Amino acid sequence: MRIDLEKTVQQGGRLDATLPLGDIEWEGDQVLQVGPVALKGTLSRVRRGYELNATLSGRVSLVCVRCLESFEHPLSFPFHLLFVERERPESGEAQVQPADVDLYSHESGKVDLTAVAREQIYLQLPLKPVCREDCQGLCATCGEDLNRGTCRCSAQSSVRVV
Repeated sequence: MRIDLEKTVQQGGRLDATLPLGDIEWEGDQVLQVGPVALKGTLSRVRRGYELNATLSGRVSLVCVRCLESFEHPLSFPFHLLFVERERPESGEAQVQPADVDLYSHESGKVDLTAVAREQIYLQLPLKPVCREDCQGLCATCGEDLNRGTCRCSAQSSVRVV
């Protein structure tokens, strides 16, 4: 869903959109199913560009790193972005400064909210998703899910895989 930044500001600056993201790629070969997400916020004109203060909420299906079961992970978080005109790339390397981490470039005053939502979700995903804090994981010997009870191995050899 593409929006015109100036037009949105002139119409009051309110954003209230449901974005169907579908599947997104994660960590190379893994695909995450993301339900529709709700993006709500305000957009305003500032000296350097357009400022967005918003919240994003929805659900994403993840795989637990301990037991390898799929689970639904709720998403609900605020974020802040400053949309700035895309600059011409300079030759050589550029370093990102701390003040630049909330910058998002736009071309011709238009932004794709779906791409913004995807990026923000990537930033919020846990590095090691766990279905629940007390997940016991898998037996290192036989691979049995220890959440379902003891495994076929002796109690001494049952070690959780993390």
